[in-house]
Amino acid sequence: MQLKLSPFGQIVWEDRYALKDEKGNLLEKNISENFRRVAKFIASREKNSQKWEDKFFEIMSQKYFCPAGRVLAHSGTHYSQLLNCFVLPFEEDSLESILDTAKKMAIIFKYGGGCGFNYSNLRPAGSYVKGVNGRSCGVIGFLHMMSTISEVIEQGSRRAASLGLLEIGHPDIWEFISYKTEHNWERLRDFIEIKDEDKWRSFKFENLYKWQMYNVSVGITDEFLSAVENDEIWPLMWGGVEWELYTVVFKRAKSDGTYRSEFFYATADNDSTAIWKVRRKVPYPTIQDKFEVVSRRKIKAKEIWDQICYNAWADGCPGLINLSTAKKMHNLEYASPLTGGNPCFGGDCELETIEGYKKFKDLENKKIDIITSNGLEEAKIWKTGEKSTVKIKCNNLLELVVTPDQILMTADGQKIKAKDAKNKRLNVYKEPDKNYDLLWVKLGFIQGDGNLSRLKSLHRHKGLEINLGEKDKEIKELFNYTGKDKFYYTREYRPYFLKYGFSMETLPYRTLPENIPEDKELSFLRGLYSANGSVIKNERIALKSTCKQLIIGVSNLLKKNKIDSYITTNKPKKVKFNNGTYLCRESYDLNIGKIFDIVRFNQIIGFCQEYKNKSLINLIKKKSPYVSSVKENGIETVYDFSVNSHWGYVNGIKSHNCAEQLLPDYGSCNLLSIILCSFIKKDGTFDFESLKKVIHIAIRFADNVIDVCKFPVPEIEEKAKQERRIGLG
Repeated sequence: MQLKLSPFGQIVWEDRYALKDEKGNLLEKNISENFRRVAKFIASREKNSQKWEDKFFEIMSQKYFCPAGRVLAHSGTHYSQLLNCFVLPFEEDSLESILDTAKKMAIIFKYGGGCGFNYSNLRPAGSYVKGVNGRSCGVIGFLHMMSTISEVIEQGSRRAASLGLLEIGHPDIWEFISYKTEHNWERLRDFIEIKDEDKWRSFKFENLYKWQMYNVSVGITDEFLSAVENDEIWPLMWGGVEWELYTVVFKRAKSDGTYRSEFFYATADNDSTAIWKVRRKVPYPTIQDKFEVVSRRKIKAKEIWDQICYNAWADGCPGLINLSTAKKMHNLEYASPLTGGNPCFGGDCELETIEGYKKFKDLENKKIDIITSNGLEEAKIWKTGEKSTVKIKCNNLLELVVTPDQILMTADGQKIKAKDAKNKRLNVYKEPDKNYDLLWVKLGFIQGDGNLSRLKSLHRHKGLEINLGEKDKEIKELFNYTGKDKFYYTREYRPYFLKYGFSMETLPYRTLPENIPEDKELSFLRGLYSANGSVIKNERIALKSTCKQLIIGVSNLLKKNKIDSYITTNKPKKVKFNNGTYLCRESYDLNIGKIFDIVRFNQIIGFCQEYKNKSLINLIKKKSPYVSSVKENGIETVYDFSVNSHWGYVNGIKSHNCAEQLLPDYGSCNLLSIILCSFIKKDGTFDFESLKKVIHIAIRFADNVIDVCKFPVPEIEEKAKQERRIGLG
């Protein structure tokens, strides 16, 4: 059965989607022929192409399903660019980057696509540009340039279309919201007041209507809406400086020596910026004319909201995109960051790498192995732009500058946003290394709890005596000892003690071995701490010994491995035991008390015994950095990193890498529609079984579009085939 269109539908189909020759003559008689052309082309990648061509044709011709406009228009033609919309990034706030994006936009328009841009990375109008000793034209100027390019690129019978987004905290937002209404109001009023239908049909906007190829939208957040409800000030920040709303009076000199005054509003960071912006609005100012700043003030969120509502009523723009909602609903955050407001780190924040902590700004555009929750991983670091930041301060003087939505992990394993971190303890825990040399772990344990003085007369004893505690289950397993005695005797390790210069003195005089191989030091310390180390009252790690020289030697080994420690002295005192009271000689504690030293000890040394490691983990949780304040920190250049495990350590804090953005850079829209009303049966019930079948076929159709599409820009093709993003609704 041939599908029939309404008269208006027939006009739209012939104008937009029907195949034509070079002279504009129709090559297709009806939309069914259009559907057949589409079905044949989309099925061409299938092994059984005829089978799938018939399936695709059926769901279109039965009005169950409709593909996007580019698919209908371009399938099977020399265009073969089948996707409607693409997202292009401004990689940097530089003229070169902006013009590079403009070139890619022009290529996309040539192939019949539309483009979306987030202008929030571009500096505001009036900002000083060091390289040219001048000022930037700002978002409005560059958007006007992009709009002009949109108007002059030919797309066959289709107009180029673009969307420009600006986030609500950008200083250019005030002018951005009202630009289309301000520059088009007279033309709009003429259009609205037309009563005669013939005049209405002949009315032309072309070349008079500003940004006619552009839809503009404001990127709002839940925080902004809350500020509107609570009648709060809304800061417009750039480069750490808050911009305010200035009132500037322009005084036009008259021939009689008097002045005619006109008032203008402009957002600016100082008087000279405000006057510079207003001067650009005034046609042909003379040397006699004057510009004066009358007042300046902060802007309330309600004022911005009222501007949005009025201009949307007057012109249809701006639209709204709630970035907070987009982030919550984004289902590919772990793999594909979106461009609207991605969480990032300040340039002076330090990322833990295989070479130690390195500042983000020193790692820009580099690849380096970093420390992650999964061990070492190669990470890519890049600059994401300039964004509003917060400064997190902790009780241990640690500071972290990040965007408000940066995801951090708390000490108890919860994920939180940086802006919500106050009164929380942040996660600094790292998984322990497991590549210990078990021989040297044993030798370290014997150093602490073995009777090494018997090495002098081993022939007179059962062997070297090793003391085992009641909770030393893991130590018994280490030595493969299955007995129940508190002592274990062995002659196995004597050659090593002699080779590496172990002391044969009693404990008060037993110093460290003379020659511990450097790659065995951590294994040796693990054994020694398992014998004589412990966690003291959830405050510190302590190694106890009556030999001060041994304590000093261990302190030096810790320092060599980037762990700070300090020594305390325990004076001689009488201690009561089960078998009597004895005077305990003077002893020494080697203490590790700072949180990051404790974390490093856990990571590279630790204990053999499970109960000691549990106490160590509890100690880390208790002493983890406590967030005392989270405060706004202004606009800063920020950076991000990317690793498969998604977690790295920034200033010692476990932090998530690149997170959600509104749409991925170089992302594309591959959208198709299910026509639900076509599934209603004659008896009024809904045909769920047919819907299920159509969904399966439609998804296959959408996925095939990615393979047969001729993409306009290589980066877009790579992203599309990597993600295979589709939308069916």
